[in-house]
Amino acid sequence: MANITRYKQLYNCYFNNDEYVFGNYQHDYIIIYKRLPNSITSEENDITQKKKFKQYIASHLEIVLIFNKFKPEKRSIHFSDDKIQYDVKFYLNVLPAFYFDLDKCRHYTGKYIEWYSDGTMKLTGYIKHGTKEKTWIYYNENGKIQCIGKMINNLRCGAWIIYTSGDIEKQTCVTECNYKGGILFGDVTVWKNKEKKIKLKQFAMKNGKKNGLYTEYFDDSNNIKTKGNFIDDKKSGQWFEAISDDYYTKTNYCNGVVKGYITKYHVDGTICDKMYIA
Repeated sequence: MANITRYKQLYNCYFNNDEYVFGNYQHDYIIIYKRLPNSITSEENDITQKKKFKQYIASHLEIVLIFNKFKPEKRSIHFSDDKIQYDVKFYLNVLPAFYFDLDKCRHYTGKYIEWYSDGTMKLTGYIKHGTKEKTWIYYNENGKIQCIGKMINNLRCGAWIIYTSGDIEKQTCVTECNYKGGILFGDVTVWKNKEKKIKLKQFAMKNGKKNGLYTEYFDDSNNIKTKGNFIDDKKSGQWFEAISDDYYTKTNYCNGVVKGYITKYHVDGTICDKMYIA
């Protein structure tokens, strides 16, 4: 098990010292680099607040030390005969170098974090022997939660919440769904505002396809806009659609194709127009 506290015990002189930066070699090794006086880096014009976890590039850096993530006492001497490396990707903090590709390490078990290239957190979760387990949280590039749910053996399972847009704290534009073996399964509800119980859509999934009743609502109320049934992602039977405040239609589908009558009604239920499609 990797232990960053142990790193600092062994190599404390390199931490919290701006003269040194960090990189990675393969899955298992962390590189400590020393800045060189004439080196040019991409961080020089960076005024963001996320510098700590952002990846930068340097024209050249000097390798000081390479050690094993899981056995930090073990140092590597098989990297290169030349300690000066060119066009080097590096971090100001050891954490991104530590977590780099840990999700691919079969011998790692523990917390996992990944960042976008600008230093914004991208995801966090738990790895067990190289597979994703327990709760995972994914973030968008603005740092807001995008989705959250559980994983078993690298596959989504159970209840997931997806924030497609809007304000997470106010519960706007929220999708609630369930997964079974990594495939959408069961009821899916898309809320415009969950706090106010205003829905956008509600439907059922089976084997990753829409099956059963599908209902879509006007986005300012729970009034029905569209309603009908799916069979394996294809519309089936009679579908209702409100086309305005004054009219609605009922259309018959077979295997996803319009077949039979399309009837247009006034809002009072009287027929306005009717046509047949063979």
